[in-house]
Amino acid sequence: QAAFDRAGLLRVDDIGSWFDAVELLGYGQRHVGDRLAIVSNGMGPALLVRSMLEKRHPPVVFGEHVKAELEPLLPKGIAPANPINLGVDAGAARYEAAMNAVVKNDAADALLVIVTPCRTAGSDDMATAIAK
Repeated sequence: QAAFDRAGLLRVDDIGSWFDAVELLGYGQRHVGDRLAIVSNGMGPALLVRSMLEKRHPPVVFGEHVKAELEPLLPKGIAPANPINLGVDAGAARYEAAMNAVVKNDAADALLVIVTPCRTAGSDDMATAIAK
C-alpha cells in the first residue's frame, strides 16, 4: 500500500468502489487540457471509464508515431487505440513502455492506468512502473 500511496495510485477492491473512483475523475484535480489516455490490461473496465467520461471529454486519437510505438506492445489483432488494451498477460514492463509511448510523444494531457489483477501484474512491480 505504501508504494501505491507514493505513486498516487488508488486501489479499488470492489465494483462499488470502482464506480466511485471513476466518478472522482470527473470532479477531481483539473489538468491542462482534456485529452485522457487509458492504459489497461482488460477492455471491460477501460471501456466503462471511457463511456462515463466521453460526455465531458473527447476521446484521445493517437497519431501515427504513437500508434507505431504501441503496436508491438499489443496482443495480435488489437489495434493501437484509446483505450490501450495491453492484454491479460501484460506485466510491468509492457505497461511502462505503453505509458512512455503516450507521455513522451505528448499524446495526452492525463493518463489513467487500470490494472486488473492477474498472475503477470504484481502490485509492487506495477506501482513501481507507474510511478516512473
